[in-house]
Amino acid sequence: MAHDDDWASFSEDTDKSKSQLKREMLACRELGQHLIQLPESDLKKLDIDADLLEAVLDAQKMQKGALKRQTGFIGGLIADNDPETIRVQIQQLGQPHRQETAVFHQLENWRDRLIANDDKVMQEIFTKFPLFDSQHARQLVRNANREAEKNQPPKSARLLFQYLKQLRTD
Repeated sequence: MAHDDDWASFSEDTDKSKSQLKREMLACRELGQHLIQLPESDLKKLDIDADLLEAVLDAQKMQKGALKRQTGFIGGLIADNDPETIRVQIQQLGQPHRQETAVFHQLENWRDRLIANDDKVMQEIFTKFPLFDSQHARQLVRNANREAEKNQPPKSARLLFQYLKQLRTD
């Protein structure tokens, strides 16, 4: 009877339908499944409750039925905490990799535009990196074009990419 009173007071406090509550609980379970798939090193970087961390680490050792029950338990723990903060923290774990990939693509783009003799890219790189040595870059571009004409391996193109990468780290 006390349990029914708790549910009644809970449903009075929230203006959410039973279906909405189920959707939120399902989202918490899915978030819990995502947590279970993370390596322990990433889990320890997250600012989550100690009970939740322990439950996730236990779940990583479980199989089938026990894992399913544990996932439900983890979903409940997530619902008790703030699921949105946990979701944001998980997204931020992947951010450095995405940023590195974006930088890598930018460097490739500059290299390709330099090899294609796009003069605007020289100014673009120079404004971003004042230490840019245009004479050295032009030499690498000439060598890369020569290698491409002779169907040789793109040694100079790789050197140009490494030079741009070094500029970025300096």
